[in-house]
Amino acid sequence: MRVWSWGRVCGLDEGLVLVKFKKIHVALVMVVSLLMPNMALTASLPDAMASAYMNSKLLESARTALRAQDEDVPAALAAMRPQLSALARVSGRTRRAPPGGNMKRPRTTDSSLPATLQLIAEIQVYDGGDTDLTVQAAQESIRAARQSLVEVEQQVLLAAAQAYHDVLRQRELLEVAENGLILTKTQLQAAQSRFELGEITRTDVSLVEASLATAQGRVFMREGDLEIAERNYELAVGTLPGALDPTPPLPELPADLEHAQSIAAQVHPAIKRAKHALSAARLTLRRSETAKRPRISVGSSVGTNRDLQHWSHGTDTMEIFVETRIPLYQGGTTSSLLRRAVANAERAAVELQREAQLVALDVSIAHSRLEVAESLIPTNEQHVDSAELAYQGIRQETALGARTTIDLLNAEQDLQEARSNLVAALKERDMAVYALLESVGLLTVQHLGLGVPEYDAKENFNRVKDAPDVRNRQEIVDRILEKTR
Repeated sequence: MRVWSWGRVCGLDEGLVLVKFKKIHVALVMVVSLLMPNMALTASLPDAMASAYMNSKLLESARTALRAQDEDVPAALAAMRPQLSALARVSGRTRRAPPGGNMKRPRTTDSSLPATLQLIAEIQVYDGGDTDLTVQAAQESIRAARQSLVEVEQQVLLAAAQAYHDVLRQRELLEVAENGLILTKTQLQAAQSRFELGEITRTDVSLVEASLATAQGRVFMREGDLEIAERNYELAVGTLPGALDPTPPLPELPADLEHAQSIAAQVHPAIKRAKHALSAARLTLRRSETAKRPRISVGSSVGTNRDLQHWSHGTDTMEIFVETRIPLYQGGTTSSLLRRAVANAERAAVELQREAQLVALDVSIAHSRLEVAESLIPTNEQHVDSAELAYQGIRQETALGARTTIDLLNAEQDLQEARSNLVAALKERDMAVYALLESVGLLTVQHLGLGVPEYDAKENFNRVKDAPDVRNRQEIVDRILEKTR
């Protein structure tokens, strides 16, 4: 396979003007490198993907959602931990006694302010295994959410790669269009000179002028496409694109389709997420079966009952109790929840099979897309070779009068299309590589070795899983409000 330089693809060998342009460009690069020796002149694709990973609001949102789900475990553990509460009650009471039967005893009235203060401690010592199963199901759901976070990570990195290649593609297409415009202007000058010499007619000059207007419109269109691509890059990566490495290295891929599908079946986050979701559904099913088991709690309470108007008159109490609660009939709620859990477990099993099928299909499509993209590159290279030879020959024949102006313009148009198609084919091949990597489940910061700190999804879970006491709640609230400003 022939190796093409981007200068050749974009037609930089056309004319003295382009040679001068290349010399000026090299001189500018040297000047900038001398003035700013510590500044990187170009950004690589790994740089862009690392920036996207660090700046993505989509990833930040997914991480926040995962941290919220981490709280399901300490919330479930609380059911088997001591519950301590205090009860304080004050009421006012007025009592009026009726008068005596002979109406000689007057009506009497008295009032009181009874107060109750009680401290209650209770702990559930047996719940039929409900809490343990709830905790296990919550842990499996959290593991599934972590895999969903990996899926989002892959989406972010793929979007960054797409944006990077789109900018490169639009810049190169713009360069092709600008070179075509320069070439058409040169042809117009030559056509006007030949018209003044009487070698061609005014119609021939008009044809070249029309071609020049088309070339100018093509440049304007490419400039608009480039601006759109740069804005998409800013959204995906977090910064506007500067100088980009035109030939980013491609990552290593599985040897063949069978190998790719084998890896995907083992590591793809969608399959792993579905497996954890199925485990959580089965644990929830087992939990629903515990609804008919008894619950046993033990506790104690101490309290005092006093009259605030007569504090010395009162009673103090202390109680120790053991409570057993056995569900007998709940109006069909238990059976309904059991049937729901069975249906959810069946659905989770089907979802796992479906995810495996979808992943296998995505890998096959991505692999086929890569094969097609690679096969199109030699065809487009041959098209460019043939179009260049045809254009050079027709230009010489036109100068000798053996070809018409319309023949030359058609040859030029075919050359521009060939160069544009080659640019598109090369970028399509590069993106197909990353799409295949994403379909396998390997488009991650860890696998690509981007050199950025990875988000530790377990750190927050390890901090909150034992339900630590939050003593400075206002500090936490203030920190959250600061983030949302």
